[in-house]
Amino acid sequence: MRAFAFLTLFAAFATVGCTSVSVEPLTPGVKEVLVRENPKVSMAGFLPYVRKSFESRGIATRVISESDVAGDAYVLSYTALRSWDLTTYLSSAEFWVYHRSDLVGHAEYHLRGKGGFALTKFQHVETKLDPVFDELLARYPLRASTPATP
Repeated sequence: MRAFAFLTLFAAFATVGCTSVSVEPLTPGVKEVLVRENPKVSMAGFLPYVRKSFESRGIATRVISESDVAGDAYVLSYTALRSWDLTTYLSSAEFWVYHRSDLVGHAEYHLRGKGGFALTKFQHVETKLDPVFDELLARYPLRASTPATP
């Protein structure tokens, strides 16, 4: 009986509320976003995924370096962290969209306790971040076809 109680408690701990998401949707009217490349984020496919997320909503993207001056453009800055448990996985990501010095959109994704024993922590970046971008870009309808990101 004690073993059953322990296993039940363990299963509940492993699957309950491991993800924290906070979003301030992007203001309407944005046509293009300059994505400030973060060289510290070294996850294969991360930057193309971010660009595709915007482009699928009709918002063009261009990548700029950390030192480029953006002027009057909308600029996306981001960070993402990986954790390790048998393999690496996305444990945290934050996105900020600025226009001049005004924050006009923000989203963050965090695995509480780095995901604990939940196997969902090993899901693909897209699976984790699609709901985050759906909220961030909620004021922009999803387009039927997405142009290829060069």
